[in-house]
Amino acid sequence: MIKSNSCVYFVPPHPLFNKDEVPLFGSFDKKNSIHLNLTLLLNSKEIINNMVLPVPTIFCFDENDRGYLPEDFSTGKTKNFYINTSDKSFLKVLYDKYFTKYKYNLLILTNTVSISSSDISKIFDLLSREDETVTIGITNKKRIAFIGFNSVSSDILHDIDLKNLYYEKLLNKLCRFDYFVHVIDGLISINDIDDFKNLYFELSKKENYRYCSQNIHEKFTHLFIEYKELLK
Repeated sequence: MIKSNSCVYFVPPHPLFNKDEVPLFGSFDKKNSIHLNLTLLLNSKEIINNMVLPVPTIFCFDENDRGYLPEDFSTGKTKNFYINTSDKSFLKVLYDKYFTKYKYNLLILTNTVSISSSDISKIFDLLSREDETVTIGITNKKRIAFIGFNSVSSDILHDIDLKNLYYEKLLNKLCRFDYFVHVIDGLISINDIDDFKNLYFELSKKENYRYCSQNIHEKFTHLFIEYKELLK
């Protein structure tokens, strides 16, 4: 069950929309790299909008994306917060601004594509322990897809690089503190062409609709057609 003092944050590892700052995804051109970023973020927006019980949500963007946000995120219908993703202390900024206001905080990387609305509810259930708890979502490559916590020291948030964050590295940091750690594996995040190929095969399965609607699937299909040679 979603608690009233919960909050979800969608956090990017880099600029998403400023064509002068967006990193190219593999062999994609700039336009399609941005299209991929937008499709992933629109999927996140759909998932959070489909929550049975609404939960406060913050969409984080890199400072370089100011003035470049697409209409879905620039008309005041989403609560946005700008960060410097190249600064490893940016989570401390979120801590000072938001984390201390909520008991249960869930950070989801914007390139994560396999979390459904019901999954988010289950994550908050796992955080509803009396113990200090951290819940971590990892991919088959042991990359971090999300981090949830019901209590956190600002010391933990120091020097976390979301561009290159792996389970072992985060676990080593958490082991210095007395936290109960719950791990959910098998998640999908899109970091390289191998992940893109994996997404193509996963979206061919009917069960993917719990975390990716037909509308979003069609947006991904544009990329699958454009880069069909990469899928062989």
